[in-house]
Amino acid sequence: MSIPLAAVFGTAAFLSQSPKYTSSALLQLSSTDNSLVFDGDGEDSEFELFQGTQRELVKSRLVMTAALRDPTLSDSRVVREEEFPVEWMLENIKVDTPKQTEIMTISTSEIDPEEAIELVNSVVDAFLVQVVNRERSTRQARLDSIERVFDEKDAELRRKRRDLKSLAERLGTSDSEVLSIAQQFLMQELGDVRSQLISIQLRKWTAQATLRSLDAMDLQTEHTTEKDEEVPLDEVQAALLNDPIYVELMRDRLNAFRLQSEADSAMKETGKTSTFHELRGFVDSELESRKQQIQDELKELAPLRRSQQEFRTRQERERERSRIAAEVEVLDQLENQLQTQADTLKKEFGSIGNQSVDIEMMRREISQLDEVLGVIAQQREQLRVELRSRPRVEVLQRAEEAEPSGSMKRVALAGMGSLAGLIIPLGLCIGFDLLQNRVNSAASLGQKTGIRLLSSIPLVPIRSIGGKNRRSKRSLFWQHRLSESMKRLASRINNSLPSNRGQMLIVTSANRNEGRTTVSTQLATALAKSGRNVLLVDADFRKPAIHRVYGVPQSPGLSEVFRGEVEAHTVVHKTEQDRLQALTVGAPCETTLQILAQDKLSSHLKEIRTLADIVVVDGGPVLSAADMECVSPHVDGVVIVARRDVSRVGDIQVAIDHLRMAETHVCGAVVVEPLKSDAKPGKHADLGTSPGRRHVDTSRREAPA
Repeated sequence: MSIPLAAVFGTAAFLSQSPKYTSSALLQLSSTDNSLVFDGDGEDSEFELFQGTQRELVKSRLVMTAALRDPTLSDSRVVREEEFPVEWMLENIKVDTPKQTEIMTISTSEIDPEEAIELVNSVVDAFLVQVVNRERSTRQARLDSIERVFDEKDAELRRKRRDLKSLAERLGTSDSEVLSIAQQFLMQELGDVRSQLISIQLRKWTAQATLRSLDAMDLQTEHTTEKDEEVPLDEVQAALLNDPIYVELMRDRLNAFRLQSEADSAMKETGKTSTFHELRGFVDSELESRKQQIQDELKELAPLRRSQQEFRTRQERERERSRIAAEVEVLDQLENQLQTQADTLKKEFGSIGNQSVDIEMMRREISQLDEVLGVIAQQREQLRVELRSRPRVEVLQRAEEAEPSGSMKRVALAGMGSLAGLIIPLGLCIGFDLLQNRVNSAASLGQKTGIRLLSSIPLVPIRSIGGKNRRSKRSLFWQHRLSESMKRLASRINNSLPSNRGQMLIVTSANRNEGRTTVSTQLATALAKSGRNVLLVDADFRKPAIHRVYGVPQSPGLSEVFRGEVEAHTVVHKTEQDRLQALTVGAPCETTLQILAQDKLSSHLKEIRTLADIVVVDGGPVLSAADMECVSPHVDGVVIVARRDVSRVGDIQVAIDHLRMAETHVCGAVVVEPLKSDAKPGKHADLGTSPGRRHVDTSRREAPA
């Protein structure tokens, strides 16, 4: 299929490309600016930038749209047939600028050679009008703008020079140093005046504070209420010392004390008391009475003394207030004078400073304007000369002839089409196989599903078992390989099941045509050869096959047992193999399928278990019907059969999940594999021990038994 498809693809690719003709025009891009006066040498990087700019301008929508407006293209195929002619032009007009040259090539390929020539010439003309000549017009407009700017800046320069002259005449000088010295003198004088002003203000504030303090003291004196005050002790002592009565009494007290002492010493021997004690007590009482009298007199005179003291204090405050008020008035006058003088100096200082700054700024502006005018004048003269020079882009050759092109492209496309025709079918087959996710080896099945691998058996053609050449060396070899694989499987089944009588095992698969019947019949035969009594039961109610394998009647059988029409031991058939009996499916009906979902199924299966040591059930596929999900919970184990390159891993996983949901013990899996192409008689290796290699089964029939 790949070869015809490659021929069709190659021919279609070759015929899909019509012969085309290529037309081109040559333009020269000068590597230097063609100036008449100024140096036009430029670096290579500048020329590469110029080349790239011109190349992109040719491919711009501006140039392509202008080219399509050319009357010569009004009847061209591009204008008539293309839905977006500008897009077609942008894609098919080629612009090339070879390195280390000043050449730019504009070309295109078209079926009609005359139309290719017209397209190229229209693009060249549009480029000259829209870019090259427009650049000259742009230069002229730029020159006009520069001349206007030059005139404006020249008028501004003249005006600033007049302003500078007028300001210098007003100040009497335009020297910045002289103005700076005058400004320094004014600053020093202003500092002195401000120092004096601050000193006067401090004195004034101090005097005003003193006045406020005197006012507060007067206010406090007015609000002081009169009250009884104690006469000071020193004042009482002074009055007592000045009182002659009190002094005389003190003398009497001293005399009495002296006389008492003398009398006491004289009468000490007689034991009598002197009478001077009474005299001393009388004098003390008179002294205390005189002291209290003087204190009362002083208290009566206290208000008069206080008023006299307040009057003297008020007079002193009035004199102090008058003096301070006069001082404050003088300080106010001095402050006003110094403030006026400071304001005058400050104004004069600011005027000189501002005017000196104005002069300096005017000088700088005039200097900058001179520089700007010099640059503008230089550019103006340069543009005037450039307008007289030849353009930097010139046409060397217009498009005149069109040459055939694209033959090698047609051949290459034909080759690519043929190659695609060869690769696509193979790729589709590989992709389909990968999407199916089929079982490609026994080991991969265990890795992908996690199920235990019991064994792998060879897929033997039917002719090697029952054909004319069944006694040939190669057929005997295949039979031996099948027998050894089944012995290994039977041994593992015997080891995994208890030795007691009545064990029941179901052999099933995810879908049909995966070798399930072959495995069940061969497994039953191998178990019988091992010395166990085996009963092979056909439980595939949809497509039974056991009766054809052993050549026995299909009915009566398992269906009649389930319906209670016969007993199981009466419908069991003997086979050619010792210790092996078969129970066919019978005549299934709707009643039989209903019994599978009832509790009676368990009792019927118990009856069947009593007929042999091991019961091998050839069950139907799990995913085709729900039969196995009803039967599997009543058996001891399930063996799943998978066929290499046929069974899908996803289907097997779903079948395992269904069985486990039915609480069924899954013993493991058996993989049916094609024989290896290099298998030779005498080599007794298990075909399932080399995973990872894929084999294609050329035979669609399986060996039954």
